[in-house]
Amino acid sequence: MLPDLDGVGGLSIRALEARDAHSFYWDTPSRRLSAWGCTLRFRGGDWTAKIGAHSIDGALSRQEVEVTGNAGRVPAEIRGVLWSFTRDEDLEPSVEIDAVREAFEICTADGEQLAVLTDDRVTAFGPGVVTPRFREVEIELTDGAARQAVFPIVQALIVAGADSSDSRPKLERALGRRPGSNPELRVPDVSETPTAREVIHAATASATYRLITYLPVAWIGEDPEGVHQARVAMRRLRSDLNTWGVLVDRRWADPLRDELNWLGTRLGAVRDLDVLIEGVRGLGAEHGELNKESFVALLGELEAKRGAARNSMRRAIRSARTSALLDGLVIAAGDPPSAPQADDPAHGLLPPLVRRRWKKMSRAVRRMPDVPPDDDLHDLRIRAKRVRYAAEAVRPAVGAPAKRLGKAAASLQGTLGDLNDAAMASRILGGIAAEGGPAAFAAGQVSGLMMAKGQEVRGRWERHWRELSRGKTRGWLDE
Repeated sequence: MLPDLDGVGGLSIRALEARDAHSFYWDTPSRRLSAWGCTLRFRGGDWTAKIGAHSIDGALSRQEVEVTGNAGRVPAEIRGVLWSFTRDEDLEPSVEIDAVREAFEICTADGEQLAVLTDDRVTAFGPGVVTPRFREVEIELTDGAARQAVFPIVQALIVAGADSSDSRPKLERALGRRPGSNPELRVPDVSETPTAREVIHAATASATYRLITYLPVAWIGEDPEGVHQARVAMRRLRSDLNTWGVLVDRRWADPLRDELNWLGTRLGAVRDLDVLIEGVRGLGAEHGELNKESFVALLGELEAKRGAARNSMRRAIRSARTSALLDGLVIAAGDPPSAPQADDPAHGLLPPLVRRRWKKMSRAVRRMPDVPPDDDLHDLRIRAKRVRYAAEAVRPAVGAPAKRLGKAAASLQGTLGDLNDAAMASRILGGIAAEGGPAAFAAGQVSGLMMAKGQEVRGRWERHWRELSRGKTRGWLDE
């Protein structure tokens, strides 16, 4: 029994209707969902997929999707969300969990609800269950409630014998393991004096991890960061595979770059429209002179184009081709096919690979006319991105100098990216304007505004180039 909590800390406790929950958890035969810290549950006519929390470069991805469906058939939407984890493995029932639940409202003296306390007595059945019976008490705060407000209740539970150290989900407690405790893919640490193989291994595993964990976010579509981060992962992989040159098996690397380009193109179409729609909405808020009726029609047409692009992206994600690509990446991320010389120290092998990228970019700048056309600046943006990714890839071996070069290259890439976004917007909007129709007038207006905005940043690239080409920034490449 729970202790008497009514009146503790001046709070009141009100009992809610008791209910039982019977849940079926599913996984692949090799337990891939558990390996990635994910769960798939069927309960009372609803399928719920929970994607584990993954932090990359400070960006946190945590997603949950619920779909109504039949007990014995995983809905297609759920399959798509989980595809990057399961690939072409079947999903099957894994563990059954019964929970007999009592629930209580935690309220202020004035009756305002602060949280809901649930007390579950859990019984688990199925292969691999090591803790068939346990009890779980959970407090879920109401939106806007402060954690400190219910602290007296938490303290009273601890005094009564509750253990706050185990916050695992019910499934993981029943199986006696931590979420993601047996990962399919590990990002290895790099030693202080790594070999080139170590650096290649870490870079490949890190980008593969980013791709697999952000493809579900891209599929769901609520957060544009999902498409962006998955696309960045593929760009890094493609750039790294080219940077490594003869240090990796080209029979493996070159076909892989082609497959990454195929999938990346599908995500790129969505990303371009995400950026464009955000920019168009921003201009709509800034410029009241835009034709409102035509502007609404323009947004509708852009949303329709994005919808079509998302459908194409989703077909690509949930395909045998992507499954084979991800399977191959997971295997390679464990031991990338590298050449024997990759076992030599990285500090001697890797800087020349970045220098090669740098020289190509430097030559491109020297060939530019005084007023370079947009195509030349677009090419320079791509070369700056390659230098950035190469510098970031070798940073474990080079340290601060590589970080400094990568940061300067990112600044140049970002400035030129604004111009590229304006050119991309002009192409799409120009096509809509040429077709006529209700959106044509606003498409012309917005295209002009975006091109003018792009031209405002056109002259800034030279300042970033000077910083990038300073001896302090890139001098280590000549050592």
